[in-house]
Amino acid sequence: MLNSKTGHGMPRRFRIVDWILLIVILFAVYTILNYDGDGSQESTSLGAVRPSWNKEDIREMCQFLEQEVTGEEGDQWVKGNDYEKQLRLRGITVVFRHGERSPVSKVNDEIGCLPHRDVDRKAFVAYKELAESDELLAFLKVDPRLNEFPRVPEDAKCISGMLTAEGALQHLKLGRYFRHRYERTQLFSAENQRIVTDVITSKYNRTVQSALAFSTEFLYKQRTLLAPIQIKASNFSYHCLDDYCACKQHKAIRKMYEKEHLQEFYHMKSDSVADEEKKLLSFSEFSSSFDPFQMIDVGLGRFICRRKTLPCHENECLTFDSFNK
Repeated sequence: MLNSKTGHGMPRRFRIVDWILLIVILFAVYTILNYDGDGSQESTSLGAVRPSWNKEDIREMCQFLEQEVTGEEGDQWVKGNDYEKQLRLRGITVVFRHGERSPVSKVNDEIGCLPHRDVDRKAFVAYKELAESDELLAFLKVDPRLNEFPRVPEDAKCISGMLTAEGALQHLKLGRYFRHRYERTQLFSAENQRIVTDVITSKYNRTVQSALAFSTEFLYKQRTLLAPIQIKASNFSYHCLDDYCACKQHKAIRKMYEKEHLQEFYHMKSDSVADEEKKLLSFSEFSSSFDPFQMIDVGLGRFICRRKTLPCHENECLTFDSFNK
């Protein structure tokens, strides 16, 4: 099976906190064909890059909706040489993380997560109507273990750790991009084949809603070629369905890591970083953030990616440099 990963345009690829709180969604589509061998496997690794907090970094981390999804996804099948164009695409595997969300710390904002542009507000209303339609509900079913999660996020209210309306729209856009790249390939256009589709998500509100949004554009819009799909729940934060993946020690290990990580931060931080930390904690929005990743998470989720001015008080204002330290 050919693994295909998008190189650009994935929601907030370098958002630092999510390298620690990594939640993934596995999406796989493949066809059952009479082939003796598999094609070659390609992979691309992306190294973490420390942001400099310039405009390009912010656009990359926040993935604003007016920003076009770009990349080399599917180019081998669209722009390949004569030999590549003779190959038959047998399947794709897509792994992505959830879309824009509110910070995991306490949030109390009834309207702060309303989409920024009027066109996006209208697009979300249309998506919510489609997501709740009988036809889509019949096509995109969910694992009973995921029934506790709403299928779409709130349109304006910010909820701790939850997907925003713009986060859902990000994955609609990503799904549309994938559909346009692959709908004319032999994966979806060849006759006399059976298309098998698997969608797997971790058991979090934000990942379930992201999987549904992506699948709506990529799969539901091609439903004449597919059987109804059940979005499956993984037994861990990665795409594993086996019982042994449900690690009972996970929470204890996580707490141990957070404790040791924080101790290392206190041990290594310079005087200038300590001063910046003290300044950040003096703001009510950051007062419960005792970890540098939490501070960045709040900065992105409540201000920067929501296109709001960083807070000021007592003639002192936060700046991008506050996070860069």
